[in-house]
Amino acid sequence: MRLAILLLTVLVTLPSGVCRAGEGMGIGPALSFVEEVRPGVKVDLGAKGLRILVQNNNAQEQRYEVVAAVPDRYDLISFEPGYDCLPDSAWVALEHNELVIPPHGTATTGLTLNVPDRPEHYNRHWMLYIEVGLAQKVAVGAGLRVRSRVMVETVPDPAISGPPRPDGITITPGRLAMVAKDGVWSGTAAIRNDATRTATYDVLTIRQAFGPGLEDRRMRFFGTRGRGIIDVTWAKPDAASFSLDPGATRTLRLAGNPDRAIGADDVFDEVVFVARHAGIGADRRVCRDIAGRLYDRIELVRMRFAASEPQTAIEGANPR
Repeated sequence: MRLAILLLTVLVTLPSGVCRAGEGMGIGPALSFVEEVRPGVKVDLGAKGLRILVQNNNAQEQRYEVVAAVPDRYDLISFEPGYDCLPDSAWVALEHNELVIPPHGTATTGLTLNVPDRPEHYNRHWMLYIEVGLAQKVAVGAGLRVRSRVMVETVPDPAISGPPRPDGITITPGRLAMVAKDGVWSGTAAIRNDATRTATYDVLTIRQAFGPGLEDRRMRFFGTRGRGIIDVTWAKPDAASFSLDPGATRTLRLAGNPDRAIGADDVFDEVVFVARHAGIGADRRVCRDIAGRLYDRIELVRMRFAASEPQTAIEGANPR
């Protein structure tokens, strides 16, 4: 099994000078991306390089509580498109649930992820929180917390589509191993409409999803082994927009030519988003506005260009 971890934004801090006494703290990384998670296989992310660092910015020793939490569904609109809430925080075991940190010191905890082996857990993209705050036994009332976000991508399985997702889109597989034939690289994915209404979808590039001023967010979707294709388009969809009746499935074909040679050890990734037009009466709290179009659901399709799939590399942290 291969697994890659990318750490982004080293530390989020809550300075003691702007908080109540004893609440100056920091957490890092603020955001990390973990791919190649296989359902049914327990993965010690701490041993692979993902350590959650907690910083005590106070002049006194502090005891901090560390918890894994599922995001609220209304939080997701501010996150990376294509990601859902991790279904169950019980899938996450922390190495330390409490950390006692000396004045102006730091401590770390690892975490282990164990996604149950079920058909609906393949081809998925989830968001997880790791939150830190003063331990309840020391703090009175509700205290402030700092938060680290973890993007989790499970392995694709083209033979598994899973049960219909409530009011959603099912894409099988979620990652395409692009194949070269006659000078053209291509891959296909099945798009299924799991909603109860006819829906229209747009296929968006990463540059469309993150336009001018948001360029720094594009690299969040790419792990350490590969190189993200973000400034050009290698593979284009056979349709930029299409509609599906409830329960209907469409095969989406993405094809094109890389603008450079792909060597024996090269791995390149490109992503597109399948975005559903918001229906009448859609809850705007979960809708995303992209270039003036409102979408109430977005799924991610990853395309991997490689001469051969690496078989042994399990990479550790790569801070940015």
